[in-house]
Amino acid sequence: GRQAGLSAGRQAGLSVDRQAGISGLRAMAFDYSGTSGAPAMMVLVDKIRGGKKKVWLWQVSKQWMDKVRIDPDGRAFTLDHGDASMTATFAAPENVRLDAVTERIEVRDARHGYHGEVSRIKATGGDDFFVVVTFQRRAPPRVRVEGKGLEAAVTVGRQTVRFDAGPPARVVLAPLE
Repeated sequence: GRQAGLSAGRQAGLSVDRQAGISGLRAMAFDYSGTSGAPAMMVLVDKIRGGKKKVWLWQVSKQWMDKVRIDPDGRAFTLDHGDASMTATFAAPENVRLDAVTERIEVRDARHGYHGEVSRIKATGGDDFFVVVTFQRRAPPRVRVEGKGLEAAVTVGRQTVRFDAGPPARVVLAPLE
């Protein structure tokens, strides 16, 4: 079988400098100020170039899959644990498709890889992902998206969020004035 990755390349005697034609960037920010209307907010921006279909994944413990709710508008999912919840809202891609799935995975052989079921939220629909995740005890704060893709400006409660491609690339948080 074909192996991929840095260690697999070394094992096969390949130069680790060889480019795969795929590049990626991840920028993250965390906010515990409460300005967003939630005790905690996390922002993830993934910019991927090259390759084929882009898939963004959030792994969920199998026993919690019945707690996953994909919002009717299709841009957000919530994990509800009764006294607390997490809501992830996609500012990009604009036409995101969210699916909660449990799939059988077989990576490499049974002795050296992983064979089993994996439960996760899959997001598809574009090359870039801009995700705002809030953690709260009550209803999540409203997330408003203006603009498209990584150029979008997002307002969460009284907090604004945007991606600055830089250099250096970063997520910028600022309170509303």
